[in-house]
Amino acid sequence: MELLRILAAMGVIALHYNDAAMFSGLGKEINLLVLDLDECLWAWPVDVFLMLSGFFSWKKEKVNGKKAFQLYFQLMIFQQAASVIHAVSAGIWPSRGEILANLLPTNYFVVLYLAVYFISPFLNTLLNSLGAEGRKRLVLLSLGIFSVYAYGMDVLSVILDTGLNQASPVSLAGDVSGHTVVNFILCYLLGAEISRRDISIPRPLLTFFGSTAVVMLLSQVFGGAYLAISYCSPFVLLQGASLLCFFRELDIGYVRPVNVLAGASFTVYLAQGLFFPLCGRERFMWARPYVLFGHIVLCQIGIYLLCFVVYLVYTGLTSPLFRGLTGPKTDAHMKNS
Repeated sequence: MELLRILAAMGVIALHYNDAAMFSGLGKEINLLVLDLDECLWAWPVDVFLMLSGFFSWKKEKVNGKKAFQLYFQLMIFQQAASVIHAVSAGIWPSRGEILANLLPTNYFVVLYLAVYFISPFLNTLLNSLGAEGRKRLVLLSLGIFSVYAYGMDVLSVILDTGLNQASPVSLAGDVSGHTVVNFILCYLLGAEISRRDISIPRPLLTFFGSTAVVMLLSQVFGGAYLAISYCSPFVLLQGASLLCFFRELDIGYVRPVNVLAGASFTVYLAQGLFFPLCGRERFMWARPYVLFGHIVLCQIGIYLLCFVVYLVYTGLTSPLFRGLTGPKTDAHMKNS
């Protein structure tokens, strides 16, 4: 599972490699196709991070405020660092308002992740109160409403060339490509049920490549990867769930380097944007397609390793600060008054 966590973080790097501003002037169709298909191959990481949370946390009746504070504190530090680096490189200094704003968790993934984290004991209590059949029905019904139906409205809106946001079961703004707490909770529940083996996918690798092929096909049908790689797409969810099922059965024993490297996955998510200027993407955008693809892979590996060094420095500096810190517990069992 730690190996899957590493791959998920590398997938985030691949997704962010394809910068719309960077490649807006790229007229080489085959290279644009490579970028789109690579995004489709790595459409699943955000969903998998939440599935992993459910996979490991479904038994827990309490959450620790210390962990949440550590995630928030790291986000705040990296936001400030990125702000200063970008400002100084432009020959200015961050404004007072920007510095104060960086004290807030202005990152949708972290905010939604923590929201699910805090309510997870109550989700677990709900799941534990149901039998295996009840849990399966809850997850499948949620998939039908918040993935199949919601994504179907997105597809119809493109086909009919009209807005169908008010037909969405998620919000007045539609499903926002799955960037919502609804989809994050759905992924958490999926991960929990895969861990409990209430849900299993036979031939998971075949399922992964099949769902990836569908995502790639949709990206070509709809003229780009944006709609195809929506986090609430049933095919993207199937990508993530099938990988989780595959790695659940993969027994490679305890490999210390994998576990150590996996500890940096959150740091990779926060810090990877700082290293893209070092990649020289503008020099490879017009290269042969296989060279461009190879550069993406090298950037995934190189940026992960650079972020791992940042992780080591950050944890070395902050571990003494957190060592004596204890956090409040949130109990899922509601006491009678």
